[in-house]
Amino acid sequence: MPAPKEGPRKRSRVYSTEAINKLLKDRSEGYEIDYSPFYQRDLELRAPGVVFQMTEQEYSEYVKCYENPLYFITKYCKFKNDDGYTLVTLREFQNKIIKYATEEVYDPEKNKIYPKNRNIIWMAARQSGKTTTLCSILAYKMIFNPSYNCAVMANKDDTAKELVSKITDIFKGLPYFLKPGCDNFGKTGMRLENGSRLISSATTNTASIGFTINFMILDEFAHIPENIVNNFWRSVYPTLSSSNVSQCMIISTPNGTTNKFYEIWSKSIEGRNSFVNLRTDYWEVPGHDSAWAEKQRADFGDEEFAQEFELQFSKNSKALLSAEDMAFIDRIAVDYVQKKINIQNQYLNDPHLVWHPNFDPNDINPKDKFVIIVDIAEGNQDPDEIKKESGDRTPDSNSFSIFKLRLNSISNIKKYSYLSCGIPDCVRLVQVGRYSSNENDEIYMAKVASAVCYNLMNDDVNDSVRVMVEMNFNGSGFFNEFRRHVRFSDATVLKTYHKKLMPGEKQKKKVGFKTTQNKEIYCNKGRKMITKRRTIVTCKETFTQMKSFGYIKGKLKGIACHDDLSMPVFNHIPRMFDEESFVSWIEDYLFLHEDQVKVYKINQIIEQWAMENPEMSDSAFTSLYMGSEQQTPQQVLNSGMSGMYPQTPGYPYLQGSPVGNFAAQPSPYSESSYPGIRYQGIL
Repeated sequence: MPAPKEGPRKRSRVYSTEAINKLLKDRSEGYEIDYSPFYQRDLELRAPGVVFQMTEQEYSEYVKCYENPLYFITKYCKFKNDDGYTLVTLREFQNKIIKYATEEVYDPEKNKIYPKNRNIIWMAARQSGKTTTLCSILAYKMIFNPSYNCAVMANKDDTAKELVSKITDIFKGLPYFLKPGCDNFGKTGMRLENGSRLISSATTNTASIGFTINFMILDEFAHIPENIVNNFWRSVYPTLSSSNVSQCMIISTPNGTTNKFYEIWSKSIEGRNSFVNLRTDYWEVPGHDSAWAEKQRADFGDEEFAQEFELQFSKNSKALLSAEDMAFIDRIAVDYVQKKINIQNQYLNDPHLVWHPNFDPNDINPKDKFVIIVDIAEGNQDPDEIKKESGDRTPDSNSFSIFKLRLNSISNIKKYSYLSCGIPDCVRLVQVGRYSSNENDEIYMAKVASAVCYNLMNDDVNDSVRVMVEMNFNGSGFFNEFRRHVRFSDATVLKTYHKKLMPGEKQKKKVGFKTTQNKEIYCNKGRKMITKRRTIVTCKETFTQMKSFGYIKGKLKGIACHDDLSMPVFNHIPRMFDEESFVSWIEDYLFLHEDQVKVYKINQIIEQWAMENPEMSDSAFTSLYMGSEQQTPQQVLNSGMSGMYPQTPGYPYLQGSPVGNFAAQPSPYSESSYPGIRYQGIL
């Protein structure tokens, strides 16, 4: 039997952007149009199976979007508001979150691409653009990854549905050549033509997803009831972790310290699990300053604000630093790195000793001065409290931070001269190094610290270091080992009165200091030094602790985190400036400083302040700050010196006078340029 003749085939229409635009124009003018390229006659969604021909420019743009998620999101992801579909300007922290969630690595052996950060936990303050960020990430992943399955689980159905709705809005706002074909759309999920799909629901005791998940989002994780979240986690996470291509992203504000979110977060901070921890504070959002915070606190209440905006795990807590101070430090804080030191000493190259990337420990000027603040691990004090708050928390670390002395800026001295104007106000401490370890004891740390002081900085020759150590716990063990160094100098470690002097009592100063009931006083002094930019923290790990340092139930401590790096910044540094020997050390250093022109100008400001005229006129200040164009630096330095400072011709009379100085080079930092600065060259 002969085969039947093949009949004429129906040709599929090939659409283009020009053809789609023509259809939309005709529809807007009231004509009946062909709805086949639109999903269920919705002109903003693309139907499946549409044959579409891209132009060369569109293809190039498609590839660019695929290769660069941030480009795709910033240029094409629109969100619906009262003005229609509008692009959203991403903030720096949103760019960071997107980068961490979309980064990939290639395995040449298996010829496969895997997510670089498989597990992410993100603690985000309210009103910080969290939903916008998550929806943008999900839209990108679903469009550019075929057969990619996403799941959004939240504490409430409405929260999950909101994410689905906003992702739909993104698809609707895309140009047609980027729109994905839609197979099925609903309030709780969607399926795309390329095989990708999204489901969402409130978290339940058991997971019944039914297919492999590539990207799991667990929203408001800390607010899911404990009996539900624990069962859910036990049933879902083993499946996720068994796949090399799956990702899990947990997002929430805090909600106490007895839930799964706190457990995962605290272990991530301590490096005890595979989760990358990310944090977005309220002050990272433009306009959310201290004035805004006070208004929100009045509206929401102190406890709710502490939890939902300050990201405190305890509602009865309050961060010590202001929003402006946190925003400033956040701009300059960097990850410290280990650097090979060209001295044959095993302790100087210990991996726990790290430095600011721009600081070279092999190129220290003999005239440079440094301060080292030491914190001794407290061990397992208050075991019941620790167990109640943080379970099997890692031990405290033995740590010390290294700060370099620099000249304070003249503008900064004048700015705060109405409060005080003396030697302490004329110097800044800029962090350059850090040691921290919960593996090595205080004896080992003392060997590292003494090597830094004497082998690296030659304190016994240059008188270049002062050390402040707390003696409450194992400080004596640290000091006994520290002074065993063959080049030990008795002047290196500062001495203080270890108890309050009674009237008529004679007491000898002892090494270090002991924290008594005055800790709150000194911590608030330390906070003011940070606000006045006299203490400059540049280490990201130190700043992480400082963000969570504050009042909890009336006590100053790390709020649900360690404070071995943050406490010394607040508590140790201001104590040093209360010691006459420390101020004299700074004064002696100033006398030999290279930048005597600046020293003289600072001295003029202080002299005028000392004559009970702190409100210096702008013209007088400009004259001191800028000098005269007709004068050489030496003339500026020497002008009037013989009459004002007869005991030291050509130099400011420093002995006993309130003069300050900080570095061989003028400070590049200017408060007037904040907040746009990146604080380059501070070291």
